[in-house]
Amino acid sequence: MISEALLVLLALAASFVPVLAGRRLLRGWTWAIGVVLVAAFATGVTVWHSATARRAHEEEFRRENLPRPRTQGGYVSSDKCRSCHPSEYASWHRTFHRTMTQHATPESVVGDFSGVTLPSSDGDFYLERRDDEYWAAILVELKPGGGPLRDRILPEAWRQILMTTGSHQTQIYWGAGNSPNELVILPFAYLILERRWVPLRDAFLKYPEKVDDHGTLWNLHCIQCHATGGQPRPAEVPGEMDTRVGELGIACEACHGPGEEHVRVNSDPTRRYGYHLAAERDPTIVNPARESSRSSSQICGQCHGIFYIIDADRFRERGFRYRPGDDLEQIKPTIRPREPEWRGTVAHLMEDDPTFLLNQFWSDGAVRVSGREYSGMIESGCYQRGELSCLSCHSMHSSEPVDQLATGMEADEACLQCHERFRGRIEEHTHHRESSSGSRCYNCHMPHTVYGLLKAHRSHLIASPTVRESTETGRPNACNVCHLDESLGWTQQHLAEWYGTPEVALGSDETNVAASLLWLLKGDAGQRALAAWAMGWKPARAASGDEWLPPFLARVLDDPYAAVRFVAGRSLRSLSGFAAVSYDHLAAPEDRLGVQKRVLDLWKRSGVAGRSAVLITAEGTLDEPTIGRLLTERDDTQLDLRE
Repeated sequence: MISEALLVLLALAASFVPVLAGRRLLRGWTWAIGVVLVAAFATGVTVWHSATARRAHEEEFRRENLPRPRTQGGYVSSDKCRSCHPSEYASWHRTFHRTMTQHATPESVVGDFSGVTLPSSDGDFYLERRDDEYWAAILVELKPGGGPLRDRILPEAWRQILMTTGSHQTQIYWGAGNSPNELVILPFAYLILERRWVPLRDAFLKYPEKVDDHGTLWNLHCIQCHATGGQPRPAEVPGEMDTRVGELGIACEACHGPGEEHVRVNSDPTRRYGYHLAAERDPTIVNPARESSRSSSQICGQCHGIFYIIDADRFRERGFRYRPGDDLEQIKPTIRPREPEWRGTVAHLMEDDPTFLLNQFWSDGAVRVSGREYSGMIESGCYQRGELSCLSCHSMHSSEPVDQLATGMEADEACLQCHERFRGRIEEHTHHRESSSGSRCYNCHMPHTVYGLLKAHRSHLIASPTVRESTETGRPNACNVCHLDESLGWTQQHLAEWYGTPEVALGSDETNVAASLLWLLKGDAGQRALAAWAMGWKPARAASGDEWLPPFLARVLDDPYAAVRFVAGRSLRSLSGFAAVSYDHLAAPEDRLGVQKRVLDLWKRSGVAGRSAVLITAEGTLDEPTIGRLLTERDDTQLDLRE
């Protein structure tokens, strides 16, 4: 593309030719050069006009098909914040909050669109990039004849990819729907670290027989949390949308509130610098750091919680009424199945969706899916009886993008800032060496019992480990998440001895078999995924040894759930001697079983010593009768964990 600057240079060069010729500084070839320059200038003008027209068409297309800027509500976008708050803007700009939802551009798209074909049981797709645009076509029907595949695709099969969701671990894509402003999901996700496409359903923990709705609209679902100031706004014409947003992604005004009035009044430098020097806060904007612990946490909770929409019709027309500083519970109440007063509301929700609780909570009401940290935290004693807030440990502006832990909060200080009495006596409290992972506060009180994004996450229900939580709810406890080679009986004995934790009745397997194997072999799909992840977690492998793990991870390489297979394969390859194992969790069943056999054969040659709790006999062979029995007892409850 020829830029405007280059056109100006060509024009200037062409204009000097007759001047130079008139001064007889050039000879006969002067006119030839002049003709070339003038022709180049004319061509450049034509190209420039064509490019300008194309850009105008693209902008018009985007205005027609992407969410439109809100004209009411006071949103001004983050760019307005930059001039007065450059450092805050820069630190926010680095975050994955900003890039949660973006226009599909070469800067935002990370997936491979280089003419790839993606096979699917619902129909293959073809993806390609055209200059700065991205396109997808479903290959249900092709033009007859030979030639390149893209040339045989029917025009009506193409959809332009307009928007992306995610930029850290997984990226999902949205294309133009059947009507203006409607955004439908591409039924594939791109795993960023693995650099591969997978069917969308396989990027989540969904039971194999679940019928997918590839017609999911961004306008009605993801807009709730993946945009700032979103309004779905069904259009007057049935089936069409007139969706508006303050800004795509989680932007400044998501946390600070609409900024129009703030920008207007602070155009006066006297007022602006007066508030910089004053102790009181500017009433035209919300600063979460100056809010109460409850109010600041609710700002995060508007997205990081499992909430109940009181007025669905109002939400569809005008979006959520909540603004930072409001009482979230009066507008978007957090669903709390641990609280008796919520039982009536949950019962109503269960009428519409009987799996509502099952796919988001453990049976005692603890959250089991990622992205819902607020729902976990508010059930914690540190929040209910103290001043714990999200900002106690996290920061948007003074942190690294991954986890966004505030400076100095990466280790025990996050807890010791309140629990000062344990400072200097960590080992006495934990009964583990102070330098070990067993003495890290969060490993015991915030264990990895939450699933999402194809891995385990820390629970934000801050509590002390018990065996009861595992026997009554199935939720792994902190001790056995780390001590993978020990049984629930072993854990119960130590907790009773060290802390006086009440004991519960245990069965034979719970007393004699490593808890991690019970979760991996006979647990539900969520438990199996968490156990498989823990077997690749370095602190757990250091505490438990890892030479005995391969044959058990091999057992779930053919799990019915693609997500469980993926996690197991990743953990297996993290073990010494198995990094080179070639395994595709989406391969045909016979291929997966072939890998399983090779892993078992490779492990048998390693000569691992017998360990009864991990079902290895004194002769170093697997206790196949017990393993087989546990597999037949597997919990095949159909799960669709809604992370």
